[in-house]
Amino acid sequence: MRDFWQARPWRRLIVVHYRLQDGTRITLWSVSQKMFLSAAGGGGSAVTADQSKAQDWETFRLWKMDSSGHMFKIRANKNQFISINDGEQLVATATSHSQAGEFQFIINKKNREKIRIRAPNGKFLQATSYTSRIYSNIKVEQSGSVTANSEASGSWSDKDPSVFKIQVTGQMQGDTQLCSFYGAEQAVSMLQDHWSTFIVEDDFSFISSNGLNAVRIPVAWWITNEANTPSCHPPSYPRYQAV
Repeated sequence: MRDFWQARPWRRLIVVHYRLQDGTRITLWSVSQKMFLSAAGGGGSAVTADQSKAQDWETFRLWKMDSSGHMFKIRANKNQFISINDGEQLVATATSHSQAGEFQFIINKKNREKIRIRAPNGKFLQATSYTSRIYSNIKVEQSGSVTANSEASGSWSDKDPSVFKIQVTGQMQGDTQLCSFYGAEQAVSMLQDHWSTFIVEDDFSFISSNGLNAVRIPVAWWITNEANTPSCHPPSYPRYQAV
């Protein structure tokens, strides 16, 4: 029996090959500060590197921008998009994807957990310590500032403030991921083509001539794993035509 992914390996390469797919949830850990990046309150303010444990505020979601590279828009826990402000500080304040920055993930080929992130201004993100004044004559060094002002030395040392460790904490699956990545128009067209060719009359002739009396047909992933149909998945999408 023909399978959608086996029959179209190039689509599998685009959607599945990259670990960092559309909708992937990640955490980012500064190797120099030994802290997780966090959007305070889940979004709406600055992104800092000052949390020792990763929970909701330290989890970000990727919006993949293309199929060939590692270009992403990034969302905080409460759906604000990440961008950089006039002071080159990383913030989670954009309420529209049109206001979001596009970030490129540069992955270390020898250790794929380590990445650098190139910001929209062409510079790299870095997490550095800053000095805060507690009393008039006492200064305390604290970790936390994340800015897009590093030229990056090329070193992947754990002392390099532009190096982060990335951990994938969740991903969309199956048809949900397909719809999210390609969008409604293209996903429906692809699925329509798939359903039109997945099982055809010749397949039943083969079954009959070989003494088979049953078939097993896989169903969409979301049917067995999610309560709600993806919004762009047929037949929810109005352009869908039954075959």
